Amino acid sequence: MTRINTNVSSLVARNTLGRSNAALEQSLTRLSTGLRINTGKDDPAGLIASENLRSDITSIKKAISNTERANQVIATADSALGQVSSLLTDIRGLGTRFPAARRGAADYDPLELEEYNEFYIATRRLNEGEQDARALAATLKETIQRLEELNLTQTQLNRDIQEIIVQSRRVPVSGYLQRFQRVVRQTCRATGKEAELRVEGGDLEVDSEVMDRLTPALLHVLRNAIDHGIETPQRRRELGKPEQGRLELRFAQVGNFLEVVFGDDGGGLDYAALRRKAEANGLIAPGESPSPKELALLTLKPGFSTAQITTQISGRGVGMNVVDEAARELKGSLSIESETGKGYRLTLRAPLSTLFTYVLLVTAGKERYAIPSSEVRLAAPLSQGRLSEAEGRQWFDYGDQRLPLRRLDALLGAAAGEAPPAGAVVLIVYTDVEEQALLVQSLDDSRSVVAKKLSRYTPPLPGIDSAAILGDGRIVPILEVRSLLRHEPSALLAGLARPLEESVAALPRILIVDDSLSMRKSLSQLVSDGGFQPITAGDGLEALRVMERTPPDVLLVDMEMPQMNGLELTSHLRMEGSRLPIAMITSRATESHRRRALEAGVDRYFVKPYREDEVLEFIETHLQAKHSKGEPHEQSEH
Repeated sequence: MTRINTNVSSLVARNTLGRSNAALEQSLTRLSTGLRINTGKDDPAGLIASENLRSDITSIKKAISNTERANQVIATADSALGQVSSLLTDIRGLGTRFPAARRGAADYDPLELEEYNEFYIATRRLNEGEQDARALAATLKETIQRLEELNLTQTQLNRDIQEIIVQSRRVPVSGYLQRFQRVVRQTCRATGKEAELRVEGGDLEVDSEVMDRLTPALLHVLRNAIDHGIETPQRRRELGKPEQGRLELRFAQVGNFLEVVFGDDGGGLDYAALRRKAEANGLIAPGESPSPKELALLTLKPGFSTAQITTQISGRGVGMNVVDEAARELKGSLSIESETGKGYRLTLRAPLSTLFTYVLLVTAGKERYAIPSSEVRLAAPLSQGRLSEAEGRQWFDYGDQRLPLRRLDALLGAAAGEAPPAGAVVLIVYTDVEEQALLVQSLDDSRSVVAKKLSRYTPPLPGIDSAAILGDGRIVPILEVRSLLRHEPSALLAGLARPLEESVAALPRILIVDDSLSMRKSLSQLVSDGGFQPITAGDGLEALRVMERTPPDVLLVDMEMPQMNGLELTSHLRMEGSRLPIAMITSRATESHRRRALEAGVDRYFVKPYREDEVLEFIETHLQAKHSKGEPHEQSEH
């Protein structure tokens, strides 16, 4: 009934409004016609009144138009009210579908007893479903939060375990100082020079594997510094220097890297001699003018030497390439600085631990690669710099630097696109000579990975010697940027990647024969620190088998051993006509044992505990005698 009354009232209002509008329009029309008839052309006041009246008529017409639009809105609202009324009627019908069953026998008023109709049941089920969904969402949220907390706890536990493992492998640098000092004393005695070694950072703890790999290289640096760099006392007096040369080793932690800096106050590098040697070997063209840094890099080349006279120390066949190889194996970097007549400085950087390698994951071409962070100084978006071309190559201008630009996909042999892709990144990397810019398609991530050496069945790949397995199971190669850049069309840089055609002599081999494992290990370390190659055997019979495969240069034997003792082994070799230098190291100190050993053909008799310097002096003396008889060994310089 309310709806009917509303509709009637709305209809009456519209009809009344329509009739009023029609009457108003007729009146306005008559008024306009009268104005056109009664107004004369020569009556200014009439013209003004006529214009004012026309303006009022126009305003009234606009009001009529607005009224019509309001009428249309009222009609639309009336239609909507009708739809709502129909919907309410349908909903009421849900409760009256089965009224007799709902009310039972008695006739109850609807207010006295609730009717559980279909609409009520459907609404209640919807409410219950909503409540269940909310409860399930809350439970899922709590579960996800607990999982995130467990993930964080697991991540922290993994980091703690890694730290414990790394810490358990760390050893102080001071544990290696005795070996450094021994090499300095031994080399000074062999060369007749005087030098003092000063070490800084001995309390620093480093991964034992890192130090074990670096120690042979550092020992060689010390030997070369004394043999090639430090002048004789007389020459130093003439130059106004102290008679005793100064050697410095400094160990420091820089971020996640170990930095080892070696320096001396010797004669430094002879760049003129390096240039002559390089031209003689075809490494540089006669008209080419390499920089001092490029010439210094030639000392890292296998078989490269400027020594005019080779001694046993400078003729062992080992050059500074062993230092470069040690740095590359540890995914580190190496730089050389020298000033002729004033000294030499070598800086080596390597990761603090070999268990994990921090890398940058980049995309080049369609593949993903890993680059050790130790080889990257800076990563910058390509948009922050400017590309240019000059001298037949591309350059990257970044800040006040202008760096040669290389594309990683081109270095790896992939087809490079014409233009760098959007979002490309430029890595400023360390190289053998200078910093260079390396363009990659994208820089995806950075993380710590475990580097795995490639299988021996994998063919040699320039710039790739290891790989890592990511968390999703993908395998990414770990690149050596320096090795990749050495294969550019530069004669000097490319020359560093291959040895000279000259033969490089092998290290003198020292055969250690002793049935004690600890004795073999200690003598092997002594021999290795002295710059020789140790070979071991557990008794005389095993020593004979080893000598058939690998002839040694010097023999160190024990007296008492199973199967064949040292006396029997020496007698057998002398009966065969061998003139191999033999030293016997034993705990028997009586004169009778010494006499029997000398009668068997032993050249030197040492009683335990022996002096390490005397053992090394015996080896060097006999090797020098062998060398002076026409069997020289070649070795590179400083």
